[in-house]
Amino acid sequence: MKIVSEIKGNAKNIDLAGKEVDYFDLEWFETTRKVLRKKTRNNNEEVAFRILKENFRVKHLDILFEEGNKLILASVIPAPAIILQPTTMLQMGTICYEIGNQHIPIFIENDEVILPYEDPIFKVLDKAGYNPVKGKRVFENMLKATPDHVVETGDHKSVDVDALFSKVLPKK
Repeated sequence: MKIVSEIKGNAKNIDLAGKEVDYFDLEWFETTRKVLRKKTRNNNEEVAFRILKENFRVKHLDILFEEGNKLILASVIPAPAIILQPTTMLQMGTICYEIGNQHIPIFIENDEVILPYEDPIFKVLDKAGYNPVKGKRVFENMLKATPDHVVETGDHKSVDVDALFSKVLPKK
């Protein structure tokens, strides 16, 4: 069994040629779990998660294990989604405010607002004229005020600034 206590990086921008890659499949709602035990997709290896950091979220293609040319990568499974493409900032703010009032997580990807599919909220958004679309997406960039990964190196904290608000708020 492999025990994962930290993320080794992300494989989105690295060359995987010549690497033996296996995937640890996760549902979007499992990406914040601090303790989790599952088997990998291809080699059926047991992996145990034990990441006890606050505000932590595993991202699609995070490197969970690396040894030689062998990698185990997180794979967030695409899930049913409501997809919105606001046309104005007022519409964007109103949509996010209304969804947030329902305590439904909001994800931002490119020019889309994405949320887990729920029929009642789909109908409300459609009736309000926001033209929601049903689809499947990997839920990855959750709109929130705190960063996902904070790496501490001595006196310095390095923040993975995927949190939308962390891009506009002053750094501590």
